[in-house]
Amino acid sequence: MIEYKDGINLNLYRIFYYVAKEGSISAAAKKIYVSQPAISKSLKKLEELLNVDLFYRTLTGVQLTEFGETLLFYVENSYNSLLTAERTLLESKALERGKVSIGVPSHIGSFFLFEYIEKFKKDYPNIKIKIVSRSTNEMIEQLESHEIDFMIDSSPVDTKYNNVIVEKLVTFPNSFITNKKYDENMNSLKDFEDEPFILPVNRSSRRKELESLLTTNNIELKNIIEIETTEMAISAAKKGFGICVIAEEAVKTELEQGQLYKLNVKEKLPGLEINIVYIENFLPPAPRKFIDMFLQKKDQK
Repeated sequence: MIEYKDGINLNLYRIFYYVAKEGSISAAAKKIYVSQPAISKSLKKLEELLNVDLFYRTLTGVQLTEFGETLLFYVENSYNSLLTAERTLLESKALERGKVSIGVPSHIGSFFLFEYIEKFKKDYPNIKIKIVSRSTNEMIEQLESHEIDFMIDSSPVDTKYNNVIVEKLVTFPNSFITNKKYDENMNSLKDFEDEPFILPVNRSSRRKELESLLTTNNIELKNIIEIETTEMAISAAKKGFGICVIAEEAVKTELEQGQLYKLNVKEKLPGLEINIVYIENFLPPAPRKFIDMFLQKKDQK
């Protein structure tokens, strides 16, 4: 029969949490300023209390057992709940203080995010805002570990976590952009096969969509420059390095001012679908207000 103890020693679970996250007793000791012998003693006590082994000892540190993985799931959720509770109490209802951490790829943040930040800072000037730019998978992990409050990213947003909410905000058309005007009779990509093109890197979803379009229409581009970031691709297009594949919104000003031009071809790329991604149950007041602003703007369109 299992004997249940009255009360919970939260410090034991705190130490377990940091050792599990760091994968090393020595690394956890540095993180939480507790001696290695004290941490080892606490882990042993917790294992005795639960009557299971929580870690395998390895040459490079520690690794969670199956029981350890199960415990971490619950401890991590509890830890995140406490963090959210703390921030909720610290961030006053009037949002006179607080913070918002946003994850967004640079090719989206450069043209989509700043107008929202400007409006939010005008309404809540004392809220600190932090922006990080990583790959989708990295940002999902940061969302789960609460290093960021929400993320803005293009479709598809694939995740193994079932607590993540993905809401579509807006779709921008993708187009072929160049710094010069072509003959108006050139109305198919087939007419541009020999022209230089500035394309996203192979692993990107935009590149895959383009390759599918080219294959479907039996088009083979012969002169390609691959550029990873939107900012550099736009600069290269301005300098005449080639025809760029980009969301029109990213070059809206340049198109209006006649610095860049859109190819009027019959082949159309899928649009750039922008989503907001968050975890509903772990939103303190400031990021929740920011997300509400996005969703209200979406409903007005």
